[in-house]
Formats: sequence, structure tokens, C-alpha cells
Amino acid sequence: MNKRDFKVNQITLPKGVSEISHTKLASLLVAFPDPPKVGDILKVVGFKGGDPTSISLSCLKGEEQVDIRIRNLVRRSKLTGITPNDVPLDPVIEEQYKDRLQDIYPLAVNTSYEDLFAILEGQTIICCGSMETRASYGGNECDIVIWRFAILFDEEE
Repeated sequence: MNKRDFKVNQITLPKGVSEISHTKLASLLVAFPDPPKVGDILKVVGFKGGDPTSISLSCLKGEEQVDIRIRNLVRRSKLTGITPNDVPLDPVIEEQYKDRLQDIYPLAVNTSYEDLFAILEGQTIICCGSMETRASYGGNECDIVIWRFAILFDEEE
């Protein structure tokens, strides 16, 4: 081992976890976005992803950009049979927006991605309910959150 290799190994291999500097890792840490909250109003501005498992809606929540995976729009629990249609509509949202809401779940499961994108492009969507339920993935039971999203149409004059 020459002197250069020794110095490289000495720098990159700390003696213990306590020697790892947070400043060195700051650029490597990933901050996960907050999950949607009931009442969040989002403007769909585009789409990201190349394959069906990674496709997400790019939305604006005020000035902040938020990505919502398409699978979160159609997530359901096979264990309990709960779909987004089964999630109760928040009473405040139901009273405030009444007939201006159209659920996204029926659209998402009955149309192709291209058609869904064409429908949602430029629309305002709202998270109008959520429910935690049991699910099973690979034989392991866990808790998942199922969200109910809807298109929010403008008030008619």
C-alpha cells in the first residue's frame, strides 16, 4: 500500500460512528416530504416517472412543489378490502365544497395513465379524507394510510 492509498483509506474510513461528521453527510441526507393532510388543496402542474411504479403527480401547494405517487391515488387494502371510495369524506370539506368534488379513484382505476394525465393536467385536487387500516405485504401485516383525493371544480357563476 502506498502513502496515497493509506491517506485515502484513513480519511474515508472513520474509526467509529461518533467520528462521522453531520456536515459531511448533510448533502447526502434525504428529507422525505410530509404526507398529504386532509384539506390540502393542490394544483396539478405535471407528471414525473418513467414506469408505472414510479409515476407521480407534480403539484403545487402554495409555493411548495409536492409529488404524489399515482399508487397513492389507487391504494387499497386487500386484507380489509378498503378502497379510497370507502374512506369517509371529511364533514368540513363536504359542507364547504358539496357538489364541486369528483373522486379520482374511479377515474384512476378505470382509465389508462395517459387519459388520467389528460384529465388531471391543470386541475385543482384536494385531499378530502384519510383512513389508517391493516394491510398485508408479502405475508407481513402492517398499517397503511389510504387517502381519498378528489378533483375540485370551480364554482359556477
